[in-house]
Amino acid sequence: MAQIEFKDVMASISPFIMVVSLCFNVYFAYLLRNKRPPLARLDEIRDALRATVHQFGVTAILRSDFETRRYRHLQHVFDRLNLMREVTVTCSQLFNNVPDGKNTRDVKLAVNEITDVVKDAFRYKDSFDSFFNSYIESYVAPDKKLPKLPVEKWPILPVEKWDDFENVKHALNTLRDVYKSKHSTINKYLSKIENG
Repeated sequence: MAQIEFKDVMASISPFIMVVSLCFNVYFAYLLRNKRPPLARLDEIRDALRATVHQFGVTAILRSDFETRRYRHLQHVFDRLNLMREVTVTCSQLFNNVPDGKNTRDVKLAVNEITDVVKDAFRYKDSFDSFFNSYIESYVAPDKKLPKLPVEKWPILPVEKWDDFENVKHALNTLRDVYKSKHSTINKYLSKIENG
């Protein structure tokens, strides 16, 4: 009986190993592409998406006629942007822990884009606070007490003189446009996970 050499055995079974390996790779790629997040994670994602949609739905700062000339309105802008930033960052972090698949890729990109634009708009808060504080200092009486009038009755804040006023207006317009373009993607995914 002839002795079978190792290289002959390997040559005969290597095509079989290659086919089995290819089958496993295709199967795992299918699983990863179509994998849904675990149910507990899906509940967190649903709640985060709902919070995001709610924050954008209740705000007036995304309306094109929003008035930014008074302090209270600009302060409201940054208060609202802070809430939006919190919910979109939470939502974005949840999606970044979910593998890309046909079920999540579009909404993940939409949430990440909205989060980036919210952060971009919010970054002007320190500049606004500095501008407003200098305005206050010029308006405060010599004895350093605030005027007796409520803030709503103060003269109009000269925001046109604020260096970043046009930047904030542009950032808010960009946020409005991005959210409008991504809103249907988020709602479609939210509807899909709510309806099973």
